[in-house]
Amino acid sequence: MEKLDGIPGWLTLYGNSVAVRKLPHKKAMQETISEGMKIAKDELEHFLQGRDRTTYLAALKVAATSARWKEIKAAIETRRNSVPNDATVQNALEGLKAAMLTNEEEGVYTVKDPMLRKLLLTSQIT
Repeated sequence: MEKLDGIPGWLTLYGNSVAVRKLPHKKAMQETISEGMKIAKDELEHFLQGRDRTTYLAALKVAATSARWKEIKAAIETRRNSVPNDATVQNALEGLKAAMLTNEEEGVYTVKDPMLRKLLLTSQIT
């Protein structure tokens, strides 16, 4: 079974399922993940409004497994079927960091939120 990686909001959701709703651990975990992914999807859809969806999703999907700038640019190129300029890639990455959807450490970009990461890796958003 998956862990919630210490994310307080998801732990609160899980705790409510166990303490208030009296669900057993496995069922509470399944419901927390299901609800968490719905919330992550709604928040991501809101973030993507008015932005270049293709560019941002390509960057996020590759960052979900950890990626360097060059790998992110390549993913955007593949998804868009055209070479993005460096400013486009940099602006997307800065926007994702500002929205706290990605982290960057020593040149590696990652998606830390376990629900968002699962959403991106299971292709439940396109």
